[in-house]
Amino acid sequence: MLKMQVNSNTTKQMEAILNKIDTFPNRIASAQQSALYRTANNIGQTLYKKYPASKYLEYTIMASGKLGYKLTIAPVRDVKTSGGDDAYIAASVFLKGRRAYTVAGKGRYKMRLRKESVPPFPALIAVASIPRMSGHEDEFKREMKEQVIKNLQYALDRFGFGPRGGTTGLIDLPRVRSRVK
Repeated sequence: MLKMQVNSNTTKQMEAILNKIDTFPNRIASAQQSALYRTANNIGQTLYKKYPASKYLEYTIMASGKLGYKLTIAPVRDVKTSGGDDAYIAASVFLKGRRAYTVAGKGRYKMRLRKESVPPFPALIAVASIPRMSGHEDEFKREMKEQVIKNLQYALDRFGFGPRGGTTGLIDLPRVRSRVK
């Protein structure tokens, strides 16, 4: 003969588990969003110290899929640099780099250089050779990935997954407690 009993305490525990399963996707999405906002702030400050042109990058966090989020980084539009140049071009060159090219004065006219450029060069030139500049996109992506992983781990620890629900400094119980007898 097979005998099976289900008491009320077991059904209450199952309800508690189901309630937690329903809240985990929201916790994960919350942790993702928190980690991406923290990354956007950190990476902006970190990269600005190395590359001043990175201040012309815009960080946008938006929903992706049902519960996911994504961080998009793009050059800002319709903004001028301190020198009066287009910030979009400055940020694009910072990320992607540029090819070497030559600029020639039109007709008989020569190009006047800035005062800062005059000592090593003549004040007027007919042809300027602009050297190739490599972009920083790969380094930028690598730093972003490290920051996102670090901040996601921090957010997941803070939002509470695991045996102690995200709290730190507590020790596990020596044995499992159960009311079922």
